[in-house]
Amino acid sequence: MPNNETHTQESEIYDVVIVGGGIAGLYCCNELIKQRELLKINSILLLEASNRFGGRIETWSLLRTDEKNGEATGFEDTWDPCNWDFASGKPDPLEPQGNKQSPYKGPIEKQSVEKDGKVAEKLSKIEYFRAEFGPMRIEPRNQPLLQALLEELKIREPVPGEEESLDDLVPFSSYASEDPMEPRFTLREEEALQKTPFDLMILALRRIFELVEGLESGVKVLKVGDKNEKYESAPSENHAVFKRQAAAGESGASTSGSNPGSRVPGPWLTDAANQQWNHLQNGSFFYRDYWKGELLEWIQNLTESDFKNIREHARFRGHPLWNLGFWNILSDVLSHYAVIKIRDWGSYYHFVHENLNAAEWIIFWLKAIRSTGTLRGIRGGMSRIIWKLLERLHDERKNTPGLCIQKDRKVLGLESSGGEINVLIENEEKVIKTRRVILALPKRPLEEMSWNGHPPQGTLKEAVNAVACLPLLKCFFVIDRPWWEDNRPLNRNASDIPTRELLYMKSNDGTKGLIMVYTDRPAITFWSDYLRARETSHNQPQQEPSEDPQLESQEIARTWFLKLEKKFFESDASAELYFNGGTAVILKEPGYPRLWQRFVQFAREYEHHDFTEDRLLACGMRDWGKKPFGAAAHGWLPGVMSWKHIEFLEAFSLQPDASGIKNIHVCGEAFSDYQGFIEGSLRSARRVLRIIEKQAKSMD
Repeated sequence: MPNNETHTQESEIYDVVIVGGGIAGLYCCNELIKQRELLKINSILLLEASNRFGGRIETWSLLRTDEKNGEATGFEDTWDPCNWDFASGKPDPLEPQGNKQSPYKGPIEKQSVEKDGKVAEKLSKIEYFRAEFGPMRIEPRNQPLLQALLEELKIREPVPGEEESLDDLVPFSSYASEDPMEPRFTLREEEALQKTPFDLMILALRRIFELVEGLESGVKVLKVGDKNEKYESAPSENHAVFKRQAAAGESGASTSGSNPGSRVPGPWLTDAANQQWNHLQNGSFFYRDYWKGELLEWIQNLTESDFKNIREHARFRGHPLWNLGFWNILSDVLSHYAVIKIRDWGSYYHFVHENLNAAEWIIFWLKAIRSTGTLRGIRGGMSRIIWKLLERLHDERKNTPGLCIQKDRKVLGLESSGGEINVLIENEEKVIKTRRVILALPKRPLEEMSWNGHPPQGTLKEAVNAVACLPLLKCFFVIDRPWWEDNRPLNRNASDIPTRELLYMKSNDGTKGLIMVYTDRPAITFWSDYLRARETSHNQPQQEPSEDPQLESQEIARTWFLKLEKKFFESDASAELYFNGGTAVILKEPGYPRLWQRFVQFAREYEHHDFTEDRLLACGMRDWGKKPFGAAAHGWLPGVMSWKHIEFLEAFSLQPDASGIKNIHVCGEAFSDYQGFIEGSLRSARRVLRIIEKQAKSMD
């Protein structure tokens, strides 16, 4: 909390201050600029506490280069494309910065070469390994706000016949889970027929919905501009349904086309979903061999209106779903060993062990199952979203003199000042005065802020405490001469080491490989132990041992490279030291010995018995559970009505009574109805923007 220092006020009063330069903050800034005339906004200040923008979106790009006869690893590090300094202007995307290469060359680069005394152009393919420390997969088809943003930024599916682009969407592996070889679980009857932990999760969802009741019939259609619904979506397949219904004269009109005046009875928006639901309720297909396909078809036909219905009205054995824990419900429909198999060996993000809000997490899984076949990555990395937003905001500054974007300025607290707000900045005497604040922040920073000199209190405290922090960790290993087969599937051998997911990649020529370790609790504590405040050697017997604490805060990803050093020797040096003409030797030293030794041991134990440490070329690790974020994702806790907390956080006042102006807004993934995804950040931001728009219209 800020101490009781005397603060002075800056002369300028900003119309809006946005705190947080992640995807939600940048999105809010971009959208407010578009509507600045309508909303009468003349000045916007965006403040980012760290030295980079993008928040939890972070891509580590490694440029494939020449190995120079063993004197180089074949990779060069690149600069962070989210590390902009707006005061210095836009960085050149193709030029090096210091000793780091550009992350955005290619994919095809023209080079001038001399042949037979003539200069000619040669096309060469530029190759990178892209290690996504943050989000790595999206599903634009079922994430309409993200789809709209990608279209605006010209990030799209590749067009046949056109050259490859860094902004191409590329296929990403579907969610997958392999059945572990050991231990073997004693499962019976229908559970024993499920091949993997993922199949057990699908079975659990089926059994849950066989017992669900209380759903409202004739659910309300959610449309753009609906006064009673805070979520505004971009055009999608569902909107085509909405338009046909509107043309038919009623929101509940049939979408089947065979009988426009009638509907299949049921609680879901579409006839197709209701038809499958009726089958589920009367048990006409659920004990046949093909029940899984029927269930997946029902999931494909669910809409946002249906998810809202589940969230607010579904009951399970007499209790609201939102009042129950997901783990508790799984234990009601599966045997103990089936739940343990999912919890401990499911190589996908189920978070069963966190026991989150059952309604929210069932919706999460319905969406995940629906999108698993159409997941996408971005060829140039997920940081392309942030780079292109920063480009857009940089260009907008020419037309918006009142736009100011700054990093390395940490907000410590807010104080009410009449109808305005004072923003307190770390290590600054002057406060920033503003008419409105948008806090695009996760849970941990909000907890640590001062609110009129106090920690969060009352309804604000209840809302902040309604979500759990979910730490996640990623570790990437770059390898010479990878041992695995081409196109190895996601999560092969994931149960053999402490992780939740394993991803494998190979270079175009097959000589280099990358392995991603991606995990949650409890295995996160295993890998995070390698992140230490300093790298201390305890191998010196004469040296007094010193403490070597784990890192508390990690502003940027820790990365290590194999160290290569060319040593020259005198003529009397031993013969085995000589090569390259008998004058020098390349000495190889691991980038981080303790972690590298652990990886080598895993490789030898499970797959490649003669793997050596010098074949490990680089690695990087990111633990999102550490400060300042405190989590990679968030989840609503059991017993809370998420929609009520979301509505409060959209707009509230620092004033203790109800008379204050609601000019403080919280948005971001943490307090959204789509947690764990970029789409959740955008949906939360969209709600805040609509509130600001409504407030502006009411003042006209």
